Amino acid sequence: MKRSLKRVLVVENSPLMAMELIELIEESNNVTVHLTSNIEFAIAILNEYSFDGAVVGIQDQFGQWRELADTLSKSAIPWIFVSGHRPDVLGGDYPETPYVEKPFAALQVRSLVEEMLYGTTEVMPVAVRPPGDRTGANILR
Repeated sequence: MKRSLKRVLVVENSPLMAMELIELIEESNNVTVHLTSNIEFAIAILNEYSFDGAVVGIQDQFGQWRELADTLSKSAIPWIFVSGHRPDVLGGDYPETPYVEKPFAALQVRSLVEEMLYGTTEVMPVAVRPPGDRTGANILR
């Protein structure tokens, strides 16, 4: 089944976690992933470019992630919150946002991404790529 190209923003400050999230998201057909670890930059590009979804795996002690969450919500961009903290860190402010606890199960993330982008929990077959092939990821600074 041919799917339209989707753009996803990943905001994650852990390089290993970012790589894993990108790989899982790219397993969905026709997805371009953009990555940044900077919340201010993420907000700026969200205000300039269109995205079909986001995965936010970063928190900061200054609460900037809430500004990012507000920007996503006001822009009607669906997003998934991935955190090693308890789910109540969201404080009930974003009830429509799926929460995934780190460490996470790959199938859980893939299913949520499929639902976010395509409105289905049917996980599409994984495209086979050579190990380490990062051709689809766009690293943003």
